[in-house]
This record gives sequence, structure tokens and C-alpha cells, in this order.
Amino acid sequence: MKNNYIPDVFKEKIIHLIRYSYALLFLFIAIFSALALLTFDINDNSFLTNTSNDSQNLLGNTGSYFASFIFYTFGVLGYFIILFFLICSALTLINKPPKYIFIRLLVFFISLIITPQTLIHFGIELPFIDSIQIWGVFANQLYTHYMDL
Repeated sequence: MKNNYIPDVFKEKIIHLIRYSYALLFLFIAIFSALALLTFDINDNSFLTNTSNDSQNLLGNTGSYFASFIFYTFGVLGYFIILFFLICSALTLINKPPKYIFIRLLVFFISLIITPQTLIHFGIELPFIDSIQIWGVFANQLYTHYMDL
């Protein structure tokens, strides 16, 4: 059904505005993630630690809680979250938005848990924060459960 009440030029402008807004949302999430993860300090408030000191994270307690959740859950591979949202932003900006974004995000998070299984098996270690498991809690628990079978 064609709507003649709204001019086509105006419709195109609205579509461009929505696309740019969508791309900026992904970019904002990527920048938020980057700032939170790159300025993470183990001594900040988090789900596992509580301190009365001021947060060293650039995004304050919100960034500290976000970064600690990502690092405790996915380990060093949590940095790929930045890359994921940057790619989504770029694809949306060039008019090739990723379809089924929630399914892609779910598969991405599952891959952040499954991929380290190979790295744990071969004993590959990277320098990371000492008190945080390098490949994340879920990956280590999955690997330990698998080895117990």
C-alpha cells in the first residue's frame, strides 16, 4: 500500500535518520565498552569486591561493574565485545545492517565461552589480571566439567 500523504523525500530522510541513529547506538555501546574495559581496575567496586575507595574507572561504578562482569564471565576475550559492536556500527552505516542482531549477539556470547575450550586444552596462557581467570569463569567451569566426565 502506497501512502501518498507523506512525500517520498521525507520518507527517505526519516529512513536515513533511523539508520544513522542505529549506527550511533552501536558505536555508543562500543565506546562505552572500550572505556569501561580499558580502564578496569581490580581494586574498584564490582560484583565480587566492595571498597570505599573512589572508582578508577573512567565511567565510575557503572563502568567498573560492567567491566568486572565481562572479565569475570568471558575473561580476556571480553575485549571482542568492542569489536563486535564496532563492526555492527560500520555495517549499519554502510547500509548493510546485520539482521537478527539478538541471535547474532547470543551466538557471539556462546562462542566467547566455547572458543577458549581449545585454548585451555592446549594450555595457552596470556598475561592478564592475576585474580581473574584468563578465559573466564564459564569457560573454565565447562572445561572442568568436561574433563570430569
